[in-house]
Amino acid sequence: MLTKAVQKLFFISAILVIFTLASCQKDTNPNDPDPIPDGVKDSTLLIKSIAYLFDNGMNGQDSIVEHYSYDSVNRKITLTWDDASDNYVVDGTSAEFAYNNKGLLSRVVYKYPADYTPADYDYKTVGILYDAENILQKITTELGDGNIESLQFNKTMLPSGNYQLSWEETDPALPDETFPRKIIFNADGKSIIVILEHLFKPAGENFYANVIIKDSLAYDATGNVSKVFTNISDTLNQYNESYTSFDFLTRQTKGDQLYNQRKVIMNGIANIPFDYSDLGSFIADEAVGILSITLSNEYLQYSKYPIQQAKVRMWDGSFRDFTANSEFDNTNRLTKFKGFFRDYDLELIEYKISYYK
Repeated sequence: MLTKAVQKLFFISAILVIFTLASCQKDTNPNDPDPIPDGVKDSTLLIKSIAYLFDNGMNGQDSIVEHYSYDSVNRKITLTWDDASDNYVVDGTSAEFAYNNKGLLSRVVYKYPADYTPADYDYKTVGILYDAENILQKITTELGDGNIESLQFNKTMLPSGNYQLSWEETDPALPDETFPRKIIFNADGKSIIVILEHLFKPAGENFYANVIIKDSLAYDATGNVSKVFTNISDTLNQYNESYTSFDFLTRQTKGDQLYNQRKVIMNGIANIPFDYSDLGSFIADEAVGILSITLSNEYLQYSKYPIQQAKVRMWDGSFRDFTANSEFDNTNRLTKFKGFFRDYDLELIEYKISYYK
């Protein structure tokens, strides 16, 4: 599995954690599940590998390569990771992703190199259950120490065909804090509102503070996320503020390969905003590959087409302008995307894509 080094690398103080859980999409339309490659007869047309590079400005540039092997007959995709530095994953680790008869990711089995003894927190298996409408219902995780934990997701139907998915995140390092999560999806299965409530009990006090972060996603006519509007309220400090946290000013009109690959690999859970605050319990983002290795808002840069220009609100309230670079092959397939990781500054990230043909 992808190791705790990832979580340490991306750690921000507990105060900033509540601001990192920004909005994400959920891509499963319950009436029209996205297919996995079982309908693809020629696997040479698929993505062969994606290299991910991240420069955090302190330790230089780290990289990992994720390779894909497709088994359309048995509805499986195998991911294998190369990472000579072992910063993100034990070099040579692989995971077999299995999909149910509706094409939804249902089970992941992790395999480690023969000379590596899995740690207690390493993943062994992840099982995913859906309800009759193909909406996420439960995730069960078996870790290296044999512990089995599960996370329940609760669905509530709302007016106009919308529905809400809710769950509660916890952090073993912060036993007095909870992170209730809610996402509202429209009738097409796109997330339109994402809510995080950060509840914590100050030391020596008899009450809870309640910080509520509400993100609203706006989409353009072609299905790209165009803006994320954020409202933060703090009942303890009588604080309320609204702002545009992400403004994706311009995008490419081609190159949706990263977007599509994330939907294929994580079909059914691709756009639910799991985050590194999960700390390895249940299904932290990095458990399902490099397209989920960063914070939960990072993939919005290539949802649906890669950004060209963006304006991003930082932790201190300032804004940063970012110009992304993309490269394409002679058939207009995306081969390189340079975007950002929002840390204390906008750190450069890069994806390099290779194809079987």
